[in-house]
Amino acid sequence: PMAECVRVVNALANAIVSVDIPSGVTADTGAVEGEAIDADLTVTFGALKPGLLLMPGKEFAGAIHFVDIELESSLGDPVAELLEDEDVADLLRVPSSSDHKYSRGVVEIIAGSAQYPGAALLAVDGARSAGAGMVRYLERPGIDTTALVTAFPDVVISNAPDARIRARVIGPGFDGAVEQRGLLVAACAEEAPLVIDAGALTLLAGDVELRDLVIARGASGGVTVLTPHDGEFGRFQSVGNDRRAAALSLASSLQAIVVLKGAGTVIADQHGRVFIDAEGTADLATAGSGDVLAGILGALLAGGSASPIETAAAAVLVHGRAGRLAADVASPITAVEIAEFIPDALAALRANADEASRGE
Repeated sequence: PMAECVRVVNALANAIVSVDIPSGVTADTGAVEGEAIDADLTVTFGALKPGLLLMPGKEFAGAIHFVDIELESSLGDPVAELLEDEDVADLLRVPSSSDHKYSRGVVEIIAGSAQYPGAALLAVDGARSAGAGMVRYLERPGIDTTALVTAFPDVVISNAPDARIRARVIGPGFDGAVEQRGLLVAACAEEAPLVIDAGALTLLAGDVELRDLVIARGASGGVTVLTPHDGEFGRFQSVGNDRRAAALSLASSLQAIVVLKGAGTVIADQHGRVFIDAEGTADLATAGSGDVLAGILGALLAGGSASPIETAAAAVLVHGRAGRLAADVASPITAVEIAEFIPDALAALRANADEASRGE
């Protein structure tokens, strides 16, 4: 009988408002086992429920309006956290008059291949636009850097060791060439925070020795961030119908931070902390978008002082905000346009945080 009620309500032309959570959506996971109310607006109380932010429940919730009814003292610890603009603004490092390019953070990008040369440009652009003091691109035999130099003359192209590197990004545009495994081994041996993305994730998933290197990094206090979408995640283990639990499981097994990308990106670490992102939209589902995110991650890890998982969650929000701003101008958008709007996204986050502070 309830399923029939849901079908009747969904067929109405009226606006539909759900109270707390749409009927049929599982509050903990967002799973929908059968029929569910397809709401235009959900007014929820006490705390946000993960099912409102995770797919497929996110699609049924519509716009979400939170009402605080002062339940904090009785709710216990949250199963996940959600960053707001003022949180991200607090995490973003504002350059001081005493800063120089090295103190602002040097990030190295190890990306691109003969098959996917554009990925390197997108990752570099993401890092530059997110405020890195210097972006280095690792020079490799057989990789033409002419387009990179032309587009970004400020980027340093070198294969010389540099102790000033504060974070590395590896994998965007990797195509499985033999030399790429050695690059990942070498990056894992360095102390700087490491973002493993795209083709490097494929290498990692299929190689027990590489996974052991990542586990050892985490066990010794090193920071590793993995950025799989569902397909890449599936090479490690099944996502299933609980994205939060899946991200936590992989983070624990690899002693790393996992950014499980998608609608309602989940960021989890090996210590059990979880963030869910509510900023990203379908506009981000475009080729190269993940390469830009990897660059943002590298820049914020190189320049920030916040906890690594908070930094990763902030990078995801900045990426999503840049996509929203780009889509406000024209839609559909490309990864190039996402990167172009990163400075605007950072400025908007700081401005919104200042406004909220004045309001308090």
